[in-house]
Amino acid sequence: MRAMKAVVGLHHHNLIALCGAGKHGAVCWFAMEYMEGEPLTKVLERLGTQKKISWKYALAAGAQLARGLEALHEKHVIHRNVAPENILIRSKDKVAKLGDIVLAELQDGSEPPTALRPDELMGCVPYMAPERTRNSPDVDIRADIYSLGATLYTMLTGRPPFEGPTLTELVTRIRQHDPIPPKRFQDSIPDEFQDVVERMLAKRPEMRHQTPAHAARALERVMKEQTTLADPGKSALIRMHGHAGEPQGGAAGTHAHPR
Repeated sequence: MRAMKAVVGLHHHNLIALCGAGKHGAVCWFAMEYMEGEPLTKVLERLGTQKKISWKYALAAGAQLARGLEALHEKHVIHRNVAPENILIRSKDKVAKLGDIVLAELQDGSEPPTALRPDELMGCVPYMAPERTRNSPDVDIRADIYSLGATLYTMLTGRPPFEGPTLTELVTRIRQHDPIPPKRFQDSIPDEFQDVVERMLAKRPEMRHQTPAHAARALERVMKEQTTLADPGKSALIRMHGHAGEPQGGAAGTHAHPR
């Protein structure tokens, strides 16, 4: 409830706005703005057996979502469940929006982090940072950056960075294994984009981008570099995200569609 109240009224182009939150007796409630669109999971399902999205769309969407996380970070809020099921692709312009902050946590120093049992994992496990699988009290915004990297990996490859037949095996792979490079699944991905995603997925938080703003700038830098290599009049990146390097997308994204 503290995290929700911290972001009530926060309006950002890449966040689904939280209109209100409160408690009535034993029931906690929250209300979000209505948005025409579909979850990223549904977009991936519609793509058939491959379930891969164009790297250009993934790059633009990743920069947008990083800016959304930046807005939460400025409020000292950790989302704690960045995953395809919690990302909405708006119908009218294909802009990516992050929502569902049910598991969010406020880290403003006023209260200690929420304590969980050792065997309790809250959220979508395939997208959890290694430190979150240990229920570490030191989890911070860098865990959200990992989860965004895992989401981008799924968009590029059609699968999470790690999978396993059991929860124990999945958690072991998240903690100990390296993901297969995304270019093995989509060889047109620029090396620079792959490098950014792999840095997001670093096992140790200190090896990742340290803030969402850093991650956003890294993604936007790749966008700008790729735009200069393409015909500016035909660049899907610019149409999706507005001018390369800007912190937010815009209506100019109308023509860029996942494929």
